[in-house]
Amino acid sequence: MTNGKIWQDAMGMIDEAYIAEVIEHRPTRSRLAGRLIRWGSLAACLVLIAGLGFGRLHTKSSTDEALNMESGLPPVDPDQILWEQESDTSAFLSGSMAADTSDSMALMTLNGWKLSGGLYLALQEADRDTYIAILVRRSYDYTARMNFTYQGKTRAQWQVEHDILQTQQRKLGEFSKEGQLLKYGEALYTTGTPDGERWTRALYEERVDFYGEYFISQYTLNGELLSDKIEQEMTYNEARLAELSKILVDLNDAYIEQNAREDLRKFASKDVYCTLKNGSLYLFVTKDELKGLRVANKAKYMLHLANRNTFEYEEGMTAIPIDETVTGFDCTKLTFYTDGVRYSTVSSDAEALEAFRYLAERWQYTADSVTLEIHSTPQLTEEQLAGMRHSTVYFSPNSSLIILNVKMKDLDPTAIRDLSLLPQVTSIYIGPPLFADHAG
Repeated sequence: MTNGKIWQDAMGMIDEAYIAEVIEHRPTRSRLAGRLIRWGSLAACLVLIAGLGFGRLHTKSSTDEALNMESGLPPVDPDQILWEQESDTSAFLSGSMAADTSDSMALMTLNGWKLSGGLYLALQEADRDTYIAILVRRSYDYTARMNFTYQGKTRAQWQVEHDILQTQQRKLGEFSKEGQLLKYGEALYTTGTPDGERWTRALYEERVDFYGEYFISQYTLNGELLSDKIEQEMTYNEARLAELSKILVDLNDAYIEQNAREDLRKFASKDVYCTLKNGSLYLFVTKDELKGLRVANKAKYMLHLANRNTFEYEEGMTAIPIDETVTGFDCTKLTFYTDGVRYSTVSSDAEALEAFRYLAERWQYTADSVTLEIHSTPQLTEEQLAGMRHSTVYFSPNSSLIILNVKMKDLDPTAIRDLSLLPQVTSIYIGPPLFADHAG
């Protein structure tokens, strides 16, 4: 059976309603900023049941809770270990995943384990004596993640502070412009401003209701807008939001690493090669060893075929360059998931390029690719996506949704700019691999 046939059979089992349900629960654009993106939720909807038999377990000497790369690797040349392989094939299968897919594009179950599609295929193709590199993640647990304590506060408390401040910052930014008119009070709709600007009463009341009378009173005085006060508060908020964003990113990394360290003790006692690297847990097993591996509550884990660049990454490695000369994005259609924590919208070409650059710096060695979720009416064609240089593509048969995976090295802001300018495209979400649970 060919890989393409395997994928068509497997992905044909997915109920489109599951995908639609996840997309439907995404917050609207006006509520995007500061919200957790649930990329992992869609992945959870794609778990399939597959049966596959392997041989008997070959035991290894225990790694004794190894905490470094050297003690956790099997005694073979790393080049002989099976890692995630890059795919330069862009296959189009309407209503199903691409046949030659990257590791992050589907989930399956096997002997109680949840596996990424790439690992599932690797287990079928690998020789019995070949070691397979596996990245171990815990399945997404919203409650545990939000209750995780970091620097004296839970994740939920940090998130609330961030969201409140971001909402305040957005209102200040809008009021710095509209306040130039709202400072005139009811005269704005009764007699108009000295410059002849005049609103309808309905519009005036709508904007006053949006800001709130107390908010307006804090930033206007005697018919004048307190611009200096607004600027000072926005400067403070910007700095504090940067601090909070970093805290949320560091918290997320700490949460994943804590889970990995706990799980390392469990797996190291099972007589298999395992190690902790860059805050993540890696297993090196043959397919027979994985078949015989007995671990309690397998369902709480997600196993991915590991990427060698990710595993061998050392801090300070050079980031993939991003073309910073690109201009003309339709920023109203772009939403980024840059830090693995929150949505962020952009309002200028400079902000869009900064988001691309951050994606490359943050994720190139931990994800190796990015996902684009494209909504359009009508659905785009293969020809319109030709410039994206994607490794995989998914066309939803019952909606306008398209999902692309693009290798980080192929990330091209120009192509995404051109995509944003297509009139039928309504929104583009860009972030780490949609089906990989980087949230831990």
